[in-house]
Amino acid sequence: TKALERCFFPFFGAARRSTVVILSIYNSRSPYMSDFTPEATEASAEHPNILILGSDGLSASYLSAYGFEGNTTPFITELTQTSLLAENAFPNVSSTTGSTTSALTGKMPAEVQVFRYPDILSKEDSFEHLPGILKHMGYKTVELGTTYYVDARKLNLADGFELVNNVSVDNPILDAIQPLLGNSPSAFFLQTVTERASDRLFHIFFIKEMENPFLQVNNPNARMTDEERTQQIINLLETSDRPVFVFSHYMNTHGPLFSTDDKHVEENEDSAESEKEWDVELYKKAIRTFDDHVREIYTYLEESGKLDNTIIVIYTDHGYRYVVNQRIPIIFHFPNNDHAGTIQNNTQIIDIPATLLDYINVDQPEWMTGSSLLQGEPPAMREIISTTAGSPKKIKPPFYQIKSLQFIVCQK
Repeated sequence: TKALERCFFPFFGAARRSTVVILSIYNSRSPYMSDFTPEATEASAEHPNILILGSDGLSASYLSAYGFEGNTTPFITELTQTSLLAENAFPNVSSTTGSTTSALTGKMPAEVQVFRYPDILSKEDSFEHLPGILKHMGYKTVELGTTYYVDARKLNLADGFELVNNVSVDNPILDAIQPLLGNSPSAFFLQTVTERASDRLFHIFFIKEMENPFLQVNNPNARMTDEERTQQIINLLETSDRPVFVFSHYMNTHGPLFSTDDKHVEENEDSAESEKEWDVELYKKAIRTFDDHVREIYTYLEESGKLDNTIIVIYTDHGYRYVVNQRIPIIFHFPNNDHAGTIQNNTQIIDIPATLLDYINVDQPEWMTGSSLLQGEPPAMREIISTTAGSPKKIKPPFYQIKSLQFIVCQK
């Protein structure tokens, strides 16, 4: 009993102080929580399922679908014959968190000030995104990424996904508090503190072990497998009574330690292949594994009769070794093989949401700055702006706060 008192006594004093904090946050709350309230529409079976299948760190130069001599993507290569393929696509930022945010919002990283984890969305940006639009159209919205780095909850992406990394976004306590506090940084801070305090208490009392997000990203044996992601996507398609929007991020191709679904390679501690960083040969095997997963999902859709009511998007967050000045894959497969062909001029990740909305006949919001690829070739001289979100430690003083910007025009 005394031990429990020592554990919980500090929380009693903190509770009194928290009341003052909550009142001060309420008085400084942002108006966007109340202003952004789109009316939900009834779910319609006519809306196509939308599957965004992203795999970490794919460079087009290593994909046979983009001309690589090795047979790394035999199925995706076949799929491109009936798809819209962006021949010269580039990312808008070098980090996973920043890039996936661009894919979800259709906004440049500099617009939303999200370059890398732990940057978060704030004010109206928290509510202006593709999953929010689709959710209010009746879609079941699900994110299958990785804790913290591809995680709408940690990004402060509000009112978008119903399920994030197998955890429901609904939280009775926070749901009751947030309308009062609004979408201020202070409110997000309070939410984060609450979650971390509960995680530690659960860990102390052996209820649930705390997660190490760094290990989940960098240790192939400590994270959800890509096969599990694939099975969850198929299960969602099988069980949902309404159209689904899935934003998935596959991790076998994540460097510097790549992995495959071949367990004997991953579990062999003596294998130099599984420990070597930036191993190009293992990278190519990991790409082939992703290709297998795309084939598995496509086969399910075909056999279940859902293929002609599903959009499949294949993309990546950045290139091999986090580069932004090399081509990346962006491929759309629409129902009935609509819009099959090739876009030659420069495209970018922020074009993905605009293209999807165009296909389902939803007007592109003014805040979405990407362009629909269904409207023909973008201007030949269109500039692509990419941010290198590197660690400040790698930049010599006095330029710690300066990030590197790259402008790509005509693939130069």
